[in-house]
Amino acid sequence: MKLIILSGKSNCGKTASLNLLHNMLLNTNTVVEESKISVGNPSQQDYVYLMNCSCTNKKIVISTWGDYPYLLNDYCSKYIDYDTVICACNMNFMRNKPFEDAMRFDNLTTVILKTPESDINKYATSNNACATYLLNLIKHFGII
Repeated sequence: MKLIILSGKSNCGKTASLNLLHNMLLNTNTVVEESKISVGNPSQQDYVYLMNCSCTNKKIVISTWGDYPYLLNDYCSKYIDYDTVICACNMNFMRNKPFEDAMRFDNLTTVILKTPESDINKYATSNNACATYLLNLIKHFGII
């Protein structure tokens, strides 16, 4: 399993960036959504997306909800048969346990640090840039 963690402080745009990534993947016309599961607080747009890439036949999980340290282990355990898990993990919890959990599933886990955008007018641009970076990373790893 390839594990990609998007980490950052609360309200820095992790969820927004991962939802944008989900849309970008669907727009490639090679990735199909198998399921969209609402998790956490629905008003926060927290979802687990189960996806499949038709060109590589790889299965992808995107979890936008990651404010609790146990979620990383839960998602990786639950979706162990998936090729790639991409998830949010609040930086406040990225100490010992989440890293230990990550290493159990992928000893070359990729962690992307999402910094908050101080200018509210640049918030959307920042999230789009993050999602684009993740999309390019997924292509680089041969997932899509």
